[in-house]
Amino acid sequence: IKHVYHKYCKYISIRKYYINYLIKDRQYEKALKILKKYKAEDNYNASWYEYRMFDIYELQDDQEMLKKTKGELLFNKLIKKKFADVSAYRELRSYYTAEEWNEKRQLLIAALPEYARKDYYYFDDEDYEGLMHYLTELKDLKILEEYEEFLEHDYSSQILELYASVLDEQVKHYQNRTYYKFFASTLCKMKHFEGGQEFVESFVSNWKKKYKNRYALMEELERVS
Repeated sequence: IKHVYHKYCKYISIRKYYINYLIKDRQYEKALKILKKYKAEDNYNASWYEYRMFDIYELQDDQEMLKKTKGELLFNKLIKKKFADVSAYRELRSYYTAEEWNEKRQLLIAALPEYARKDYYYFDDEDYEGLMHYLTELKDLKILEEYEEFLEHDYSSQILELYASVLDEQVKHYQNRTYYKFFASTLCKMKHFEGGQEFVESFVSNWKKKYKNRYALMEELERVS
């Protein structure tokens, strides 16, 4: 096999066969040397060489090399992805200790583009404090609703404040019955959070003073009282 490889190594199929043979025969260091050589020379097939190197590191249980190689590859892919990839995120996390991951995750989240759905990553790490902070900045009630059951026990006051902040902003721009009904139903929902009854009563009282000339809104708010 070695003789055939040296004679026909210019052919990618022969290279792959020989490398796979070395890996199967547990000649890992020899296979790594060849993989590194061709990864630098053959850009077209660089990804194949790279992933076979990852396979060897996994077979060797070499966490440090996996962290330096596959870990960095995953990190760079994640910060470029348009949509969240929780599977890749979990794999990246698996290469780090809890202490190391806390630092690496902060770097990753800071590097994500503004449009990225960071909530998926906070939630997967069960970092509910970070998730609540992110949702407060995001101000998207539909996304908030996805996590309310996990957050309401410890963050009910923050959830209420977030709802109030979004409604206060929306009422400035939307002045029709459809939106007023939405505001009323949302306020009714807010009552079910801890401290929600008193919060909503105060909120509605303020709106009734501030928007008393919006008769349709006043009618809808009566459904909340």
